[in-house]
Amino acid sequence: MADPGGGMEWREIIYVVMGIVAIFCLVAPVVLIARLPRRAGVVVAMLWFFAPVAIYWAAISVESMLAPQADANDMTNAWAGFHLLSGVLTLPWLVMWSGGIVLALVLKKQSMPRSDHGQASSSAAPSQSTTAQPQAKELPDATRHLHETIRTRAAEFGIEQRVLPIVYFPDNDAAYVSVTDHGYSMARYDRGNAYEVSVPHSLDEILYWVFDEATFRLAGEQAARELTHADQFGPLVLEHQGRLLAAIHADWHARWQVDRSRRAAYYRDRPTR
Repeated sequence: MADPGGGMEWREIIYVVMGIVAIFCLVAPVVLIARLPRRAGVVVAMLWFFAPVAIYWAAISVESMLAPQADANDMTNAWAGFHLLSGVLTLPWLVMWSGGIVLALVLKKQSMPRSDHGQASSSAAPSQSTTAQPQAKELPDATRHLHETIRTRAAEFGIEQRVLPIVYFPDNDAAYVSVTDHGYSMARYDRGNAYEVSVPHSLDEILYWVFDEATFRLAGEQAARELTHADQFGPLVLEHQGRLLAAIHADWHARWQVDRSRRAAYYRDRPTR
């Protein structure tokens, strides 16, 4: 029965608005995750996962304002309803949310720029021969010379070129070294935006960073092949990277063992069980 005071009409309007908001919450995150940088996309994905909780309590709040005396709006009943719906809908929502994430990642990949020859975009795996890379003539002379020096040293050390941070990956958080107006530089890129920019003071320092990055990647790949449970990964990375660095440069290895700014320091500082 309609509320004599027009409350039912307002309730219908409010629920229509909430329905539109709910539909928006189901569609908009896919678009946002596909278009935003990776870190912002992760935040959106987490907020999206908990959106049904916010929608449920928003509905309870609306009902409480429109019909404060109704038994259904009692907090005990509200919590009971929340637990019941959580038990029934959590798994379907998880499946739906996961499908939305997959769709967003597919759209994100399709929106990435392609090379002029139709090869894979710059987010392709570095081990593939079709990885997008700037042409040598497009690089400044100083950066090209640095890259040639890195390739020469890598050949001397027996390090594969695919793990060297001299290929520009603007969308997958890979490192890239270059020479800027301020000197040598190493940075990571997400959708073309630089972060974690480091400026070394010498050629030896940038080479140390380059081969720390390369050996860390190689050590991580080897550790992933050998581990049988998750707790092994950190110790295996430290073991393999230490062995690789010791073999190519004793001074770099000694520095790496106490350098807390390198990526391996995360595993060195973690307590072992």
